[in-house]
Amino acid sequence: MRMSNCWSLGLWAVASGLFSFSYNALGRAFPLKGIVSRDYRAVNAVKGSVLAVLAPAGAVLSGMALLGRPYAGSEWWHTWLPAMAAVYAALDLSSMIHYRKAAVTTWVHHILVQVFFLYLEAVGYTPTQSSRAIVLLAGISACEFVVNLRLAARGLLTGKSASWVNKVALAVYGVGSYLNLMGQGRLVYTAKKSDLTPMYALVLLGMMGVLVDDVYLMRYLWRWQQRV
Repeated sequence: MRMSNCWSLGLWAVASGLFSFSYNALGRAFPLKGIVSRDYRAVNAVKGSVLAVLAPAGAVLSGMALLGRPYAGSEWWHTWLPAMAAVYAALDLSSMIHYRKAAVTTWVHHILVQVFFLYLEAVGYTPTQSSRAIVLLAGISACEFVVNLRLAARGLLTGKSASWVNKVALAVYGVGSYLNLMGQGRLVYTAKKSDLTPMYALVLLGMMGVLVDDVYLMRYLWRWQQRV
């Protein structure tokens, strides 16, 4: 592990604590309405808001990962990426600690995010084929922040406003999932023989676990829209 990036591990730990504190503070502000808990709303509200801030950087980094632009000396790749990865992973780590009633698929998703983050740390953010695949996934995911905001508002919005927000979230999620699948396919198609390592295969297998959770959530949004 490169010492130059060890600060991002510290950021990961500190951010996890700060997010946990914010969940407790924000949870009290949400009304207790329906079967949706305040913790569930708080976790998604914080995650959606933070991802909205990360989205521009996520878009740039996912583009770099997909197109294979030069990384040597890149401020985006060697400074912004460790910071973004640490914050992104901290969101999922803190949500696992704070909200333990999440679905099994969501738990698997969150655990895989921690594994991917630690892999990036272990290789010092060297742009391996596996690293590029992970960054592409995370960068696109950050741009889907509206989905978490939709989940935070679950049960609070009604009528046309609820339907509109759900349609936007469903469209964003669908487009993001499509771009990720196409992007990962391009990375595999353009990979050199030396890039097709066992580690890359394991990363792609892990992404299937993330995809399962995405499918379940997309199915929920779709079924909700059909009932409106």
